[in-house]
Amino acid sequence: MNLIKYIALFLIGIISFSIIVTLFYNLNKNLVIPIIIHQLFNFSLVLIKGDLLDILVYVMLTYFVTAIILIVINPKEVLYKKGIWN
Repeated sequence: MNLIKYIALFLIGIISFSIIVTLFYNLNKNLVIPIIIHQLFNFSLVLIKGDLLDILVYVMLTYFVTAIILIVINPKEVLYKKGIWN
């Protein structure tokens, strides 16, 4: 059961992180911010004590919520163009 939970969290996290990286890359045309986000993720896994699976639940859900918010906001229409089907 833990393996399935880990796989699901990893899948949610990778997709969410990809959306976040795409947005920041399209806004800035550099990879500094995505690299910092990735390093902060790695640092948070070491900094917070507890079961790795419990920590991943909170971190990946935070990534997921952040990605959803960024998709809805879509600053400067970098993820998708509004009204393209009109």
